[in-house]
Amino acid sequence: MDAQLKKLKTEFIRQYKDRILLHFDYGVFLDSDDIGLRETSRTLKDICLYFTPWYQKNGTVEHRIEVVLADEAYRAIRVREAKEYPAAYMSNGSSIGRSLIMLWPLPIATDLKLGKTLLLDSNCTIQSLLTGHEIDLLEEVPVIEIFGDRLHRLNPDFKVLER
Repeated sequence: MDAQLKKLKTEFIRQYKDRILLHFDYGVFLDSDDIGLRETSRTLKDICLYFTPWYQKNGTVEHRIEVVLADEAYRAIRVREAKEYPAAYMSNGSSIGRSLIMLWPLPIATDLKLGKTLLLDSNCTIQSLLTGHEIDLLEEVPVIEIFGDRLHRLNPDFKVLER
């Protein structure tokens, strides 16, 4: 593996491990040459199209990936839809999210083969994006993006997104 990429990935893990509160195989991420990492930017409008690590079936939200993987009736919730499921992003009992500036760069993962992007941050991030902020959807914001094919190796949420 390229020493520079390994160094970037190691720094990513150090910096983001506390923010990524979903299943994530750091060993596969660190050791896979075909999984890249880059800092870039996206509009908030684009981010609203990304998937969250939450799922719903008949209006009921489920966070446990084991349950979702076992029942194909669950479908992934996009950021723009999350406002319809406040119980999902307010599960910490607060309606006040972090300052938006503290969210950047926002960690995301894009499976290039599927053409789908997953928000990797905790539900506090979505809460902050959706509540109490005047936002310009065309504003470009910094993201740090993991990208590659077959990202289900890193995160089981991508197995659901393959459905």
